[in-house]
Amino acid sequence: MIKTARLAIPEEFDKLILDQRLLELDQGDWTEKYRSEVYSHKIKRAMNKDNWRFKAPNGESQEEVSDRMSDFVSEKIILRNKKDLKIGVFGHGVSI
Repeated sequence: MIKTARLAIPEEFDKLILDQRLLELDQGDWTEKYRSEVYSHKIKRAMNKDNWRFKAPNGESQEEVSDRMSDFVSEKIILRNKKDLKIGVFGHGVSI
């Protein structure tokens, strides 16, 4: 994300703040594995049954990603309530 941010923001805005709440969904034990290795018929059924709350072993659900990102938006943007606030948020995939 830092490379994307550096390309997108003008040089005069050189303050970048990294925040763990903006990270992509944590796939837990499935990280760096191919879908074909972990998506059995049983897993696909469980995902389709409740996709919002489904999570990989030792991973997190889309609901949990939403909660932590909402926390970031509330703290860093909404609660600041400044008219001249300029902010850019960069993230990836499911988290966005």
